[in-house]
Amino acid sequence: MTRNLKTILFMLAGVLVLVAALIALSCDGCGGEEPLIGIPGDTTSDSTVSAGDHGGVHIHENETGELLVDCDELETLRLISEQGDYLIRRGSDGRLTIDSLSGLLLEEDFLDVVWSNSLSFGYTYTLHSDEGINLADYGLDPAALTIECKYTDGTTCRLFVGDHISNSPNIYYFRFEGRDEVFINEFDISYFQGDYFWLSDDIFGDDVEDVTIGTIKLSGSAFPKPLTLEPNKAADKSDPYYGSKYIITSPFRGAIDDYLVTLLTDELTELVADDAVCVNPTDEQLAQYGLDKPFAVINHQRNGEWKTLRVSRTEQSEFYAKADGVDCVFLLSIDTFPQITSLTSEYLRTPEVHVRYFDAMHSIHVQSGDTDITFRLDRVPMETDNSLFEYFAYCGDTKLTLSNYKALLEVFNRATAVSYGGSRESDTPAMTVTITFFDGLERQREVISYYPAGTRRYLVEVDGSGDAVVGQMWVDKFLQSVQALSRNETVTP
Repeated sequence: MTRNLKTILFMLAGVLVLVAALIALSCDGCGGEEPLIGIPGDTTSDSTVSAGDHGGVHIHENETGELLVDCDELETLRLISEQGDYLIRRGSDGRLTIDSLSGLLLEEDFLDVVWSNSLSFGYTYTLHSDEGINLADYGLDPAALTIECKYTDGTTCRLFVGDHISNSPNIYYFRFEGRDEVFINEFDISYFQGDYFWLSDDIFGDDVEDVTIGTIKLSGSAFPKPLTLEPNKAADKSDPYYGSKYIITSPFRGAIDDYLVTLLTDELTELVADDAVCVNPTDEQLAQYGLDKPFAVINHQRNGEWKTLRVSRTEQSEFYAKADGVDCVFLLSIDTFPQITSLTSEYLRTPEVHVRYFDAMHSIHVQSGDTDITFRLDRVPMETDNSLFEYFAYCGDTKLTLSNYKALLEVFNRATAVSYGGSRESDTPAMTVTITFFDGLERQREVISYYPAGTRRYLVEVDGSGDAVVGQMWVDKFLQSVQALSRNETVTP
């Protein structure tokens, strides 16, 4: 049962009780009529009668407000019905638990309702009969619900709840062990619920506002090679992934789409399911829900603690998920978690292969076949402010137009992956770009190599790591731009 539906049920119950109370108040003093209560088999007033004597059944109103039980605190509360057998107790941490649902996250608000309501039991009416009451007529033989209470002062009680009175919201017949009367009173709907009502829809049970997602490890059928994503700790612009929130650190180092990874971490932060569908699943049930061979396994840090979520393939608009250590299968909506259900080894990747910063690079050396050209960028502190610089570009001793140099860098930064996961067809690169950085930055040098990886395709490795593949068209464009800049000709990005 979804959290929203549970809440709606509580609200509806409250509204119905309020309406009943208002009706009773509106009739006060109107001909002296008593509230009507349904009595099985009675035909004197269309199956409803007022307090008094009716067909051999004596109905007495509780005018004194007598309580059957009134205690300060419970030790245990047990609810037995066709829904299950639930022994509720308060743990050492102050939280309410259910023995049969041990280890599962529970909706404490709903448990609090039955716990607090069971501290005292009263009644509005009692039923007596000189000939004896047939308990089966009131759903009390057998009872639909048994409530067993053990209080901290040593008091115990046992109640048997029977049929619901159809013309009164949440009003039931019940019997109190040790007394002959049949009582009538209200019982909250929480008393009559089963497993899925008690289970929390919050998969990991943490406060959404305080969750911070750290490293993410992705595996499963969607990831032939598991990926590790880590928060980027780049110190300055010499880092190839400077400015990125996350980077891929295994099985290679690579860039990732900031927007998509932000959406993914937001979804991991707010892991609230639509419903709980299976408690303590067997191997057969895990296979039924597609979790024996999950589509994605998301092992991630939540506030520094490692948690694992296993996700099935999507079925129409829904999918199933299970958290390690939580013996429950949950149902979730694709509309709520579009990133989690779209995960593949390529989905989160940014198409940009390498982006470098103008004011970080001191030199660019390009080697490819007969091409062996170096461009240098010098910087001179400005007299008015030594933290600001004026830049001058050169090829050998030839001073270059700075806008042309920036245009070459733009061509370089526009390298776009046509695919991922390529492999070398040769250990000799078709092109190498060596970059040096200005003094004072963390890195001094990097080498970007482009290896043949198929027809008109090149595998890009930055300092020996990477799996992005670029096409011949970009390589040709870049080399043409290098030749043009070396002659100080106009470079068009």
